[in-house]
Amino acid sequence: MGLHLLRRFAYQPQKGMLAIRVLRTHRRILESLRLEPEPCDIAQLQLQYCCSQTGIDKATVIGIITELFCKMPTIFLPGCIKPGLEDFISAAQKRGILLGIVSDYPAIAKLKALGLDNKFAVVVSAGHPSIGRLKPHPLALLNCLQQLQISPSESIYVGDRHDVDAPCALRAGVHPVVIGAKRRDATYSCVVNYAELDRLCWQAGGRHRVSA
Repeated sequence: MGLHLLRRFAYQPQKGMLAIRVLRTHRRILESLRLEPEPCDIAQLQLQYCCSQTGIDKATVIGIITELFCKMPTIFLPGCIKPGLEDFISAAQKRGILLGIVSDYPAIAKLKALGLDNKFAVVVSAGHPSIGRLKPHPLALLNCLQQLQISPSESIYVGDRHDVDAPCALRAGVHPVVIGAKRRDATYSCVVNYAELDRLCWQAGGRHRVSA
């Protein structure tokens, strides 16, 4: 993706630097919005703060985010599927484990690019008007469980950030699993890869019925 950006702006270095500044600011604002005390329109606040902090007009920011954050990554996603993920999903479905997605960003387009859009019964975005809260707030996860009609005690939440995903699960009353974690903690389980996650789910038996 980095090489694609270099090619994209090879003859427009100033526009390239501007785009990088917008993307970095956009990402940094998302992290700051995790601390927002009240429900909010996440996308609009990101846009508003990004414009004010960079001094770049709204139309330009929207264009950069749409092209480089929303559309361009989907080109590279098929090559980014983690080893063992598809096998894990197939095994979970055969065992009757319900699968859901809880994402800070809209996930449908990315799932389609990965060829996984028909693998999950429920997909919940934190930016949906009924949510408006980013992880580690548990509202999106609880909404997912409600749609799946599964209780927190019957569920596990799988994420890759110990500082965001684990506390989100704990606040929802769900057992957290952090995949690829370098930091270990007694409050959540750690697995190295999807093969190890599959073994963890198998050992849990029928108690854990959803991976979100």
